[in-house]
Amino acid sequence: MERDLEITPPRLAARFIARRQFLRWRVLAGALVFLIGPGCLRSKAQGLLTGEGARKAEELFQRHPSRASGCSATWTRPRLDWGFRFVAPFHVRSSAERFAGTDNRLVVLLRVTPEGQERVYLLRRVAIPRGIPNNTKVELQVDGALLLGPGRYSIDLLLLDRLGGFCPAHTDMVARLAPRERSVRPSLAPGKVIGLHTPPWANVRNTASGRAGGRLTILLHAQPARYNASRISAAQRSILLGSLASIVRDSAFSRFRVVAFNLDQQVEIFRQDELDAGGYTELAEALANLQLAMVSYSVVRKPLGFQDLLARLVNAELSSPEPAEAIVFVGWTSRFERKMPETMLERVPQSRLRFFYLNYRPYWQRQEEFPDTIERMVKAVGGRTVRVREPRELAAAIHRIDEAAGAPAEPQRK
Repeated sequence: MERDLEITPPRLAARFIARRQFLRWRVLAGALVFLIGPGCLRSKAQGLLTGEGARKAEELFQRHPSRASGCSATWTRPRLDWGFRFVAPFHVRSSAERFAGTDNRLVVLLRVTPEGQERVYLLRRVAIPRGIPNNTKVELQVDGALLLGPGRYSIDLLLLDRLGGFCPAHTDMVARLAPRERSVRPSLAPGKVIGLHTPPWANVRNTASGRAGGRLTILLHAQPARYNASRISAAQRSILLGSLASIVRDSAFSRFRVVAFNLDQQVEIFRQDELDAGGYTELAEALANLQLAMVSYSVVRKPLGFQDLLARLVNAELSSPEPAEAIVFVGWTSRFERKMPETMLERVPQSRLRFFYLNYRPYWQRQEEFPDTIERMVKAVGGRTVRVREPRELAAAIHRIDEAAGAPAEPQRK
């Protein structure tokens, strides 16, 4: 029966973390835990088991109802992500001795029961490296999470390996907005459960169609939060992409031109005049493939080339045959602080166009905030900079942009 639930193993990373008197072996399942692979029996999108697969999963839970000893499962209170979905992380820890020998495999099975709705089953197989010795003191930790809509949930977890089911665990949780998050409109319906790797764009559902608002141009600065990083981390990419999906979904504009650029490389890496699902995927790939450790010689020869790039981006919008009602820069603070000469920019028609800069600041960066080149330029053209550290601040910024640009914004939640 358990054999019928097997799926193609994902690409996972494993590492050894030194502790005082023992090693803890941590399997980073991360965003892949809940996606169903193409080989799963009768699986559908968003990581759900249905039909015969769901029936067999329920049988496994019925066979292992009691709480296990020798392992533990902990859950973290659901919090909003940048796609305005609730993320509920969990961690399961168990002795690795059970996996000694060869033919190691591990399946994480979840049963989620939203209050007043039908149960949802999610499954993922985790690859365990071979060569674990007998009588080892190594501890195995599996990390994962769920994406939820608002509501109350009863969650059961079960691990499966070659010996059968083990480590059953149960928890009840509530996904709800904190008092200071009341202006946020969650992107998932109440009681909705999806896999963690589901992109935020899946919740947009073409909500921009039929809106009375005009065009919004989003200039995305593709830069890591730390200046010396050679790549944009997966977590930081999820912030940028989740924010983009939230802007498209919740703003009152109907058309979105998106341009991604990098000032260090002095290059534009993505452009689409009418952002759609295919363009969103292409942008995600461009951010993942961006390599900042190598710099072209032509960039070194032009130390002020970042100013030329910014000027080209802005002037192209000002002279566009289909101009935008507002231009929004999105990204972390740039390492460039030099003020741009006013002669580099065309005259901004104050009666029509509005500039904004959603300046993302890492939660650890609480010191005095100095303006970068983008902020100085936005201020020079009469624009406004908004600091963003949490999803609720992004929701407030979207509402502020709608109001300032004269778009018929949807009323905020009270």
